[in-house]
Amino acid sequence: MGEENYSKIINNYAYAKMLDKIAYAKYKSHQYYEAILACKKSNISNPNSSYPFYLLGWIYKKQKDYSSGISSFSKALEIEKIDDYFFGRGICKYELNDFTSAIDDFKYSIFSEGEFKPNYYWIAKCKYELNDFKNALSELNKAFKLCAKYDSLNKWYEKEYLFSLRAKIQYELDNYEDVIKDLNKAIEINSENNNHFLLRAEAKYELNDLKGSLDDLNKSFVLNSKNDCAWNLKAFLKMEIEDDEGAIKDLNKAIELNPNSDWYFSTRGICKINQKFYQSAIDDFDKALEINPNNEESKKWRNECYLRLNQISSYFYHYFSLKLI
Repeated sequence: MGEENYSKIINNYAYAKMLDKIAYAKYKSHQYYEAILACKKSNISNPNSSYPFYLLGWIYKKQKDYSSGISSFSKALEIEKIDDYFFGRGICKYELNDFTSAIDDFKYSIFSEGEFKPNYYWIAKCKYELNDFKNALSELNKAFKLCAKYDSLNKWYEKEYLFSLRAKIQYELDNYEDVIKDLNKAIEINSENNNHFLLRAEAKYELNDLKGSLDDLNKSFVLNSKNDCAWNLKAFLKMEIEDDEGAIKDLNKAIELNPNSDWYFSTRGICKINQKFYQSAIDDFDKALEINPNNEESKKWRNECYLRLNQISSYFYHYFSLKLI
């Protein structure tokens, strides 16, 4: 190789390294357009470097352009097989709901060079989305064990999302007492997340702790009063104590926040049956079936309303017929 060509390669390498630093600085300061330009210039100067493609992957991820992110991480992997590249691509695949393929990427690196990477957590998230709850719990427990083993991981270990995810998995497995334990820890870390209080309220409801459930719901409302699920659960609590009028008011709020839930209309219809508002209940069941024609409960209760209205009509018909005799 000639001295001139060698010097050119060295200069291109140095220039590419400088561009990489500029690109990273722009990325950290959220100047994504400038970061992308610097990455592309670095690719031209040093086409054998995987780093610009890797950084591009994260930039596209930040911009929620997950397909471009996958493409960039894949190009980086063509040059070098590095665990972080698989991890980044797995994140993008997760965001596109490609959970099975994301798991394959996360499995490439679990623990490397003494630095914990939360692959087990992301594998658990994917399995949770795939409704594979038992294996999701198993994977997440591996993350907890690693965190307990390595002191340097305690900061990551304390982050609420580990406990929050495990609580959601335990809820799907009907382990409601474990749900409450994990959410107690999550709330200890962050008491400003209304979803923690809401899920804990649901777990307490399943354990028939109605007072505890209502207390958590009220805490949830302080943080966020615009959660339709919370209003729906509050309605159920009132139905348990036969306060159908109060339940209807709560369901009105849930429907206002989410008018596309057939379940809310159906439940409100049942409350109206208890109050003998049969025609209004029919209107709710009609709306529920308009949203979801396969709602069998609404069909059943609507038929019950028609039956009761016919009975009432028949009663009045006979009553007035006797009066006329």
